[in-house]
Amino acid sequence: QDQEKVEGIDFNVDLRKEINVGDLPVDIGVTARATKLIERSSLFVDDQGNENFDDVVGEFSFPEWAGRVRLTADIRDWRFTWQTRFTDAVEQDVDFIDEFSDSTDSQGTGFVGDTCSGPANGDVLCRDVGFADSQFIHTASVRYTHDTWRFVAGVSNIFDKAPPLVDPNEVNSLNNVAIGSGYDYDGREFFFNVRKTF
Repeated sequence: QDQEKVEGIDFNVDLRKEINVGDLPVDIGVTARATKLIERSSLFVDDQGNENFDDVVGEFSFPEWAGRVRLTADIRDWRFTWQTRFTDAVEQDVDFIDEFSDSTDSQGTGFVGDTCSGPANGDVLCRDVGFADSQFIHTASVRYTHDTWRFVAGVSNIFDKAPPLVDPNEVNSLNNVAIGSGYDYDGREFFFNVRKTF
């Protein structure tokens, strides 16, 4: 009968090491978390026994690999943190990828390449964008802790990496940006917070 299956591997690494920089002790930490999605499938069987199987690994919202690495350095009351988040490349379901064409479908493919005029007009053939390259997002922060006070300042998405642009006819999107896929939609942001315990 109908089935859904999810299979993957989680990788977790936590390393801690104290080193000396001159006479100054520094606690170094590395934390890594990664997920390898092997299968995310569904099987539907209709009343006549016909099977419809679909595996979405590598499609939007289901990257084959995703993860993050965080590096920390603790020096007395200070902590310096660098974090990198990775999202693997994805593309739309292979059954729905358009053929290469142009704005008048001069090739007779049954598809239209909205932004291309075609070879007859000195242009190329193209197809709607239904894929996204892999992406790295970096965040850095500095934390100072003393007695009952904690101060944190930092920058998320340091290099102001924009989410990938796609064609809304191919991928669920808003203003040509794929939604619900784990991308950073806010761009570079600065943050600061203060905490006091009593």
